[in-house]
Parts: sequence; structure tokens; C-alpha cells
Amino acid sequence: MQWTFVTLAGEPARSLGRYAAGINASMIVVGTKEHGLGPRFEGLVTGSVALHLAHRQNCPVLMVPLGRHDPSRDQ
Repeated sequence: MQWTFVTLAGEPARSLGRYAAGINASMIVVGTKEHGLGPRFEGLVTGSVALHLAHRQNCPVLMVPLGRHDPSRDQ
């Protein structure tokens, strides 16, 4: 799988969407600030970039939730 890391200017969801459309991206992968995908409605109200993309793109959007910190794994 090929992937590209880019830095864009402007409103995040619109900039990412425009870029993805311009290169005919087959998928967009974006992180979320929440643990798990449960608080989706709250994100929609507060302006989640991931949710904005998921509802407005023609290509699939993979939302990767924030991982949980496990202090027992710290060394």
C-alpha cells in the first residue's frame, strides 16, 4: 500500500478533502481525539475533522481512535 504524508494549510477537513479529491485518493486515514469511536455524535456537534470527512467524502475514511495509555508498560 502506498501512502503519503502531507502538510496542508487552511480548515483541516476541507483542506484534506480537497487534497484527497485532487489526487483521487482511494482512502483517507485520520486520527480521532477520543478513546474508541463511541462519542461520535459529540464530535459531530463540536466539529470533528474525522467525522466531517467521513460524511462528505466519496472515498472511504478510516478513523483511528486514540489509544489507551497503560502505565504498567512504562519503563
